[in-house]
Amino acid sequence: MRRSHDDGQITLLIIGFVMIVVLLVGVVANASKAFVYRRSLASWADGAAVAAAQNVAEDVVYAGPALEDLPISADGARGAVAGYVVRHGLAERFEEFDSSVVVDPTAVTVTVAFRARMPFVLAGEVGGITITAEATATAPLD
Repeated sequence: MRRSHDDGQITLLIIGFVMIVVLLVGVVANASKAFVYRRSLASWADGAAVAAAQNVAEDVVYAGPALEDLPISADGARGAVAGYVVRHGLAERFEEFDSSVVVDPTAVTVTVAFRARMPFVLAGEVGGITITAEATATAPLD
């Protein structure tokens, strides 16, 4: 019986396919976890923005003409977001949690971010990835 020169070739093919499947599972698992974290963070950002938009700048409302949107107090909005973060324990719930508040006269934008650890560590994301969400709210008079 003659031995052919391609003995063991199927083993290399199977190992190659297994490596590809493991990489695909890792990428899908990481993407799914990042998506779920992003959705959760977007919900928290929405809640913080609504809480911040409820802080009306009363001095502007009572001092001027009728307005279409209520002016928002910058200090009140920042305080409301800080209170929202503490009340819901977001700093403890999310690793390296950070929030920022930008107030223009009639709208408030809240940006929240945190560091998420992924199930499969790929090159370049050893410490996790940063996930960010942003929400804007106004206080219309309608």
